[in-house]
Amino acid sequence: MADSSHFPDVVDEFHAHIVFHPHISESVQAAVDIRAKVAQRYLKYQVMPLQSARAAFPMPMIQIVIPKDQAASFGEFISWLALNRHPTHSILLHPITNNQDYPMSHALYDHQHLAWWCGPPLPLDFSFGNCSAYLKPEEKSYADLRVGIAKAKVQEEAKIVSILSKLPQSHQTIVPTKTKL
Repeated sequence: MADSSHFPDVVDEFHAHIVFHPHISESVQAAVDIRAKVAQRYLKYQVMPLQSARAAFPMPMIQIVIPKDQAASFGEFISWLALNRHPTHSILLHPITNNQDYPMSHALYDHQHLAWWCGPPLPLDFSFGNCSAYLKPEEKSYADLRVGIAKAKVQEEAKIVSILSKLPQSHQTIVPTKTKL
């Protein structure tokens, strides 16, 4: 029987990217709602702020980081996420590996070859700007990227409030909570 208390050694963590439609108020509100619920339900997961369309993603998203020491809850999490996904959301799930033996950057391999979708798959574009530089094979860890994300959290929270303020009153049911750095 497999040991579900930890990810295999080659996996450092898992990511879930909840991609939502910025011009559909129900999609934005559902993204805010699911973000708040994940933060309340999975206390040891890193629930990132809403992020605008960037890098490979064609639309805004929420990123959730499932740390290596939370592997035991991963199956329950993806089941819960699938059952609570809004119909307008597409969710990309993938591991973050440390395998330097891949024929390409492990970051690119993780997003293209080790990923799966819940909901409609979206085309990802790995060919532009800082995304292509970030995905080039090099001795660079995800830790460098996390530092930048942590610094941006406070600013991103302001974006959530801004998005919510533009929605009709009937959709402003949940006010996002501040994430701890």
